[in-house]
Amino acid sequence: MFVYPRLDSLKKYSHTISEFSGLDRRPSAKDGSLSSCTNMSAEYLPCLTTRRGRKRVFQAPTGERITGIFCYDKVYMTTAYAGSTRLYCGDDFSTMTLAYTAEADDLETSMFCMYNQKVHLFNLKSELGSNNLMVSPLMPIENPHRYEAPYLTDITIFGKRIFGCKLKQLRISANDDVTNWDYKQERDDIENGADYKRFETKSNFTSCITYKNHVLYFTEDEFFEMSGDDALSYDLVKLADFGCLNRFSVCEVGGVLYFLSKEGVIRYNGNNISVISDAICDKSTDNSKAVIGGGGRTLYLKISGKNGECIYSYDTINEEWSSEGAFKGVCATFYNGEVYFADSSDIYKLDCSYTDDPYNNDGASFYWEAVTQTIHLNMSAKKRGSKINVYITKAVSPRVEVSVSLDGGEFETIASLLVEGEKNICLPLPKDSYQSIKIKVSGWGEAQIEYISHSFSVGGNG
Repeated sequence: MFVYPRLDSLKKYSHTISEFSGLDRRPSAKDGSLSSCTNMSAEYLPCLTTRRGRKRVFQAPTGERITGIFCYDKVYMTTAYAGSTRLYCGDDFSTMTLAYTAEADDLETSMFCMYNQKVHLFNLKSELGSNNLMVSPLMPIENPHRYEAPYLTDITIFGKRIFGCKLKQLRISANDDVTNWDYKQERDDIENGADYKRFETKSNFTSCITYKNHVLYFTEDEFFEMSGDDALSYDLVKLADFGCLNRFSVCEVGGVLYFLSKEGVIRYNGNNISVISDAICDKSTDNSKAVIGGGGRTLYLKISGKNGECIYSYDTINEEWSSEGAFKGVCATFYNGEVYFADSSDIYKLDCSYTDDPYNNDGASFYWEAVTQTIHLNMSAKKRGSKINVYITKAVSPRVEVSVSLDGGEFETIASLLVEGEKNICLPLPKDSYQSIKIKVSGWGEAQIEYISHSFSVGGNG
């Protein structure tokens, strides 16, 4: 009599991530988020997508250092040149030309604004009583006028005045005469005169901005709103104990104000104030290098933090973060629907598809990686047929690597292969006894990952 052997059934386990969340370095991070990443975009989540290219649109002449980029009716740039200042202007950043070279004994400055179709360049000198403000119609700047004005930390335009700050002081120009800063001037309409106010704040003022028909002022530790309508009634109302690190670390995106504080990135919509950057677990270690910029739905944060100088992106709609890799940015602006960042020598347009616009675009060459959270298996049985599946699409550059970390160990590369366009990668794992796994996918150039899965079977003993 023959007896067929009895076989135990195989039970298959699979963990698939097809809808990804952003970067989250906290211990409580949710499944589907990334424990770390570089050069990945927050905007395209839940599809896991690399950032698109950074296209260089302008390179500063030899011997010049970019100190600021701005947009009004046109785009503008200030540079430091031989210890003094140069101003450039153009219809876009790629067509800028030199508009003004300051005097040889002037200082480096980026304190610039356009008001009433005239260029205003502050801080050209630092001595009290000096003519440190240059004012001129834009083109040509041949015989600019010079005026006495305070040396300022930041400026903003509201109504027919320029509002500024320095140390613990507010300085405000006369109404409809932004070249007049003489707050001691005797006049019958004193309410229209220039104004000076000093406040006992926790620290010095760092920045100011016009937002929702109000002027807002920041120190490193506090946040204020200007009240009053004229020089007789101007005052500050404290809104919160969140400050702003510098004048380049505050901007408006989608009608919401974002600024970088000691506590992290702060969101303010005119009513509510909240910290939004807890997930990245990173803060500025050098306040002078902090920059915030953005437009559309994406906010960009550049800091010098625990990973050096790098850019984080934040999707303001889905409220997700990502890391977009190393960058030594000094300032940013938003113009004609595009975000521009500048480092000391070059200006880049962000989020440019390499396929659509490859010239001067790094979209085929940057290194990227995405690392899952730890996947805990909670079983001691050996894992039969253990494998990793990764489905990659829209790959520009062909090389991709898949690595795993088992039980908290070092990452080991299990495959390095060519992927161009689209490919479903299926890779067996060499080990069958482990209790947790992290999966890292990395490569070069723009790409998109549709899903990452880990599967195995247990059972099947005769």
